Amino acid sequence: MSLGDFNARVGEEREVPKEIGLIKNTDFSDWHKSKDKVIDHIGKQVLNFCKNWHLVVLNGRAPRDAGGGVTFIGKIGISVIDFARVSLNTIQDISSLEIVPQAFSDHMPVSVTLNDELREGSEEL
Repeated sequence: MSLGDFNARVGEEREVPKEIGLIKNTDFSDWHKSKDKVIDHIGKQVLNFCKNWHLVVLNGRAPRDAGGGVTFIGKIGISVIDFARVSLNTIQDISSLEIVPQAFSDHMPVSVTLNDELREGSEEL
């Protein structure tokens, strides 16, 4: 998983070919939503990287972020430039993604929660 400020705007572009789809039995949507509809040149590079490496952007797919919440609020406007990406092979290990509202930064924290089974196994290490 990679998570952070990518300074990339990916809009609602599909980075996963529709014939692949997402792994069944997850709460994540095949298509991600975003309150930021802009796709910039860095966003296109990020999406190409995702396609080539079978990664998926989690933002805007999870029930807690179904609308694709804003992650940056600044003087020049709002956007979604902070996000989490995960391999299609491991999406079933994630239970949720949430954009956490706060006032101490112009970037909103992106919180990813692991499935209970995975968290239980990591506590034993």
